[in-house]
Amino acid sequence: QEVKDPGKLGLIYNAIHIVLVGALIICAVGDELIVAHPEQEMRAEVVFVLIIGPIVYILANSIYKYVTCRMLPLSHIIAVIALALLLPWPYHISLLTMNILVTSVFIFVIVFDMLFPNKGFKIKWEPKI
Repeated sequence: QEVKDPGKLGLIYNAIHIVLVGALIICAVGDELIVAHPEQEMRAEVVFVLIIGPIVYILANSIYKYVTCRMLPLSHIIAVIALALLLPWPYHISLLTMNILVTSVFIFVIVFDMLFPNKGFKIKWEPKI
C-alpha cells in the first residue's frame, strides 16, 4: 500500500502502540488486583482496570487493524459490546467471576480471529496520510 506521507503514517502507528501498551498495563494492574486480593470488594477503580482497560485495548487494536488492513474486525466489535454489557454487573458478582468473564471475551477474540481471520468490515474510506 502506498501512502503520500509515510512520516505521518509512522506517527499514527507509534501513537496506537502507546495506547496499546498503556491499556496492557491497565489490564496487568487488574490481574494483580485479582491475584493479590481476590476477596476485595468491587470499587470504581477495580471496574476501571477490569473492564475499561480491556475495552481501550480492543479499541486501540481495532484502530491498528484499520490503519494496517483497512478493516474493522467483527470479533473486536463483538468484544467491545460484550465488555460494555458487563459494566452494570460488577457490583453483583465476585471479582474472580468478573475476571473470568473478561478473560473469556479475550479468548473469544483469539479463537474467532483464528477461525475467521478476515471476518470484519472493509472500509473503503482512505484517510489523507
